[in-house]
Amino acid sequence: MSESRGSISMRVEDGVRLHRRGDVRGAILIYRKILERTPKEPVALHFLGLAMLQTGAAGSAEHFLERAVDANTANTNALADLAAAKYRLGKTAAAIALFNRVLETNPQHVDALRNLATALIEQQRFEEAVPLLERLTDVTRGSSRDLQDLARCRQRIGRISEAIAAYEKALEISPSENAARIGLGEACESAGRLKQARLQYLSVLRRDPSSPSAMAKLLRLPDAAPEPELIERAVRCASDSAANSAARSLLHSALAHFFDKRANYDSAFRHLEDGKALQRPIRSHDDVGYSNSVDRLIATFDADYFTRVSGMGVASQKPLFVLGMPRSGTTMMEQILSSHPRVAAGGELSTILTLVSRVGDSSSGRVAYPEGCNTLSAEEIKDFANVYLQRLAEVSKTHQHVTDKLPFNFIHIGFIATLFPNARIIHCARNALDNCLSCYFTEFSAQINFTGDLETLGNYYIEYRRLMNHWRRVLPGRIIDVQYEDMVTDTESGVRHVLDFCGLDWDDACLNFHQTHRDIQTPSRWQVRQPVHSNSVGRWRCYERQLEPLIRRLNAGDAV
Repeated sequence: MSESRGSISMRVEDGVRLHRRGDVRGAILIYRKILERTPKEPVALHFLGLAMLQTGAAGSAEHFLERAVDANTANTNALADLAAAKYRLGKTAAAIALFNRVLETNPQHVDALRNLATALIEQQRFEEAVPLLERLTDVTRGSSRDLQDLARCRQRIGRISEAIAAYEKALEISPSENAARIGLGEACESAGRLKQARLQYLSVLRRDPSSPSAMAKLLRLPDAAPEPELIERAVRCASDSAANSAARSLLHSALAHFFDKRANYDSAFRHLEDGKALQRPIRSHDDVGYSNSVDRLIATFDADYFTRVSGMGVASQKPLFVLGMPRSGTTMMEQILSSHPRVAAGGELSTILTLVSRVGDSSSGRVAYPEGCNTLSAEEIKDFANVYLQRLAEVSKTHQHVTDKLPFNFIHIGFIATLFPNARIIHCARNALDNCLSCYFTEFSAQINFTGDLETLGNYYIEYRRLMNHWRRVLPGRIIDVQYEDMVTDTESGVRHVLDFCGLDWDDACLNFHQTHRDIQTPSRWQVRQPVHSNSVGRWRCYERQLEPLIRRLNAGDAV
């Protein structure tokens, strides 16, 4: 005799009660017994999948949640949990698609909003994450965590004053939240408010004298003059093998900067290497995979490709793409250009990365980027270009040009040239050893992992040079190379050359770019607020002995 619906519901409720009390394994036993009798019971399938997800069995969770969704397609909670399981399994594209399905039905679904924003942030798609987080914070008004996530994303896309406002709201809710106060200090730095930034970091240290983040931030401030006791404390905490590795790495990096500014180069590099050693186990770079990616870009975007797509893009000249290796002078170049009255600064826009991630969904046969670009229609290419132009309009509708200075757009020059055949592309270059040393000293986000050791950094730089040489061959006259050393030794000639390339008339403000006030969210935010100087030219010579592995690798790749 089959079990009644009421009896099944009661048994499911028994499992849910255990589940809510934290007895997940007891709940799993009940759900499994129900499914032995009624294999398509949707609630039991859903909660069993959720329990599996909570115990770390993401593969089993995916299996049961897919069955739950099949059994009840209207259950958006099960769909959201299925998306979370796929995300945990590394199936990010599928997870994002499912989260979007949930939000089409329920635009205020908290888990879907939060998890989709997290997935987009992981892919550096901050512009897409911001509206989701804004909607989320409207729903969860009392959540300091959600406000901090929103503030960080706003900061990453250059909306600094709005980031500061979100951090301040988070601190109204949780005044003792150190992470929010550190974030507020960082945002104040981006806005050029050095005094306010210092006050935030000192406030954290008053509550937590051993805060690695606050100590590191104070040591990195451009006019840092910390008390000797703070330096000793930072060295002690960085050397504490029982402490958190990430915190120790952060302190070693800050101490490296501090000693470098005081010309104590041996101590600086020792701290730098100690910090890198702590990062290597969790931040490895796939040299072979990256080299293969460059091969694929070169094979896809060849001369025949550009002949085939000629005339398919949008004729707009509004974008000014400023790109190159990180730490090559892209921030200074954007500051020069945005000092012109006809140019607005877009900062490091992630829109090209977002569009690249969508190529596979648009191309015939759903072929991923870059090969999928071969099957894009003229209409699809124009659609991509118009999405990008809409993003520029959010920056400014009135300026003739808007800059996009995401350095890593050098990887996607072929895609950019497809969308905007008339756009100006400004490639910032720098002495290879100075450039690599500056990258080595920079504390990048976790997604940027090619600076873990000198050999890997050298390999990355060689591949960057190989790709840039290809773009110049297949896009002659489309790219201007601006050498950092030339800009700092004869700034006026360099500025005139760039303005001519962009079709802009001369403006004295471009020469006095350090006087232009704007929010800057890059490691160079303090340098570009100073008059031009050549202090960083030839800096590598201070570390010539320590850089021997890098020099050897770059020489082997003919990249010095």
